[in-house]
Amino acid sequence: MAINTIIVDDEKPAREELVFLLKAFPEVNVIGQGKNGVEAVALIKEHAPDLVFLDVQMPGLDGFGVLKKLVERKMKMPHVVFATAFDQYAVQAFEVNAVDYVLKPFDKARIAKAIQRARKMLDTHTSTTERLEQLVSQLGATKSAPQKVKVLVNSQQRLRDVLTPPHPSSKRTFLSELARPHREPDHASLAAKQSSAPPLYPE
Repeated sequence: MAINTIIVDDEKPAREELVFLLKAFPEVNVIGQGKNGVEAVALIKEHAPDLVFLDVQMPGLDGFGVLKKLVERKMKMPHVVFATAFDQYAVQAFEVNAVDYVLKPFDKARIAKAIQRARKMLDTHTSTTERLEQLVSQLGATKSAPQKVKVLVNSQQRLRDVLTPPHPSSKRTFLSELARPHREPDHASLAAKQSSAPPLYPE
């Protein structure tokens, strides 16, 4: 599975270094490069990449500002690996659910770990949108599922298990089930059957 990737960094040497390092990963397909936050938003809108290597500190719109713009415009959120020369933003990066946080100068082994994390997240379909859609679907299924309840019926105060209707159209069936009278056993017939049965221990 190809991982379509965009690199955004205001420093050209950093972009070139990342492009070079990513060539070692055949599944990574670099489809675009940007040098600032505005270009990042435009590239993400145009290409809908799977992964973005995003510099934190950029003039104008920084890396966190890019994510904020995506949320405001209700755009599909790609998986993000933040790249910076400073480690002071690491906590903030993970607070916005970044895949990883890599420091400059880049290390091939560290980039490999970031790619591995991104691949795992893509393979297991853990995007925020999909998780929300699954949750909504599960909640809807739970609400529509019939539920068994105990209902008190007739003068003998007997409890009967009745399925509550999952849809309004089932209301008539539900009510008729409640209205169905409880039939008491015929004690006379039962006694006659017992008297006509052969003895268990014949004389």
